[in-house]
Amino acid sequence: MDMSILAKAFFDIPEAASLPLPGDGGGFPALITGLSGVHRAQLAAALGLRTGRSVLLLTPDEAAAEALAGDLAAFTGERPTLLTGREFVFISADAVSRQTEQRRLGALRELLGGARYTIITAQGLFQRAMPPEDFRRAAFDIDLKSRLEPGDAEDALLRCGYSRAAQVEGPGQFSRRGGILDFFSPSQAQPLRVEFWGDEIDSITCFSPDTQRRGDFADEVMITPAREALPPGEGLASFCRRLFDSLSPKSPARVNLARMADDAEAGLSPGSLDRLLPVLYGRPYTLLDHLAENGLLFLSDPAACRESLAAAGTLFAEE
Repeated sequence: MDMSILAKAFFDIPEAASLPLPGDGGGFPALITGLSGVHRAQLAAALGLRTGRSVLLLTPDEAAAEALAGDLAAFTGERPTLLTGREFVFISADAVSRQTEQRRLGALRELLGGARYTIITAQGLFQRAMPPEDFRRAAFDIDLKSRLEPGDAEDALLRCGYSRAAQVEGPGQFSRRGGILDFFSPSQAQPLRVEFWGDEIDSITCFSPDTQRRGDFADEVMITPAREALPPGEGLASFCRRLFDSLSPKSPARVNLARMADDAEAGLSPGSLDRLLPVLYGRPYTLLDHLAENGLLFLSDPAACRESLAAAGTLFAEE
């Protein structure tokens, strides 16, 4: 059965037909009570289909997000984009899992690409994020018509937060062997292999990280950032020195800034830049900044969302 028929029929209900929809001379916000979980999904699906606008749905936690995603997929026939929170790294560490961060970056790519339905958890909404303009600036395209030196592509990946590896095994990694460049973008389901002939691109193919066997060919691919906190354009050393000079001599942050500046000038990896997020992009950005201008914000269970947001704020303050 085509469940989208039920979503389209939602506004045939007299009570639903009285909603002040945007674009119909009505206004928001609107409070709708008494809906079960599945009917919240039906309402969100109907709003997206009726208005043609992107819909951002806020849920209290990941369990509620997953449940809503399943119901929404049933009504729309498409899997919604899911954006959750991530763990911040405020200390230098050689081995750090970035799976949740990379999943967020892949979801951000879908959101900026015009995803119809996006579900976000309260914790994910609260956390700072990369500004949309910086995300677009860091992302770049490679296609069969591009003229690009392998070394320049390698440098671009490093600027986007990718880490060098002997063999690509997970998102955020890249490996180069002569004229062959492998990388795993968070926005792709599989890693990609680009084969160069001088400064020309001979082929772009996906491949299996387990068997290394090549799969389908592609004409072009977008490479998205691998981290939400990227080195500033002026250079990390210069940025840290400038922050150092702006702080009080008694500030404990000056010690870490001086160390980060020295490491950057020595060519060492900066490790995690999460600690710089409050000042890295000028002002705090959240995932709301990535929502389309005419998008709709849908709060599923506002009271529970309020509690989760308060808990997330307390947790972030403690970190």
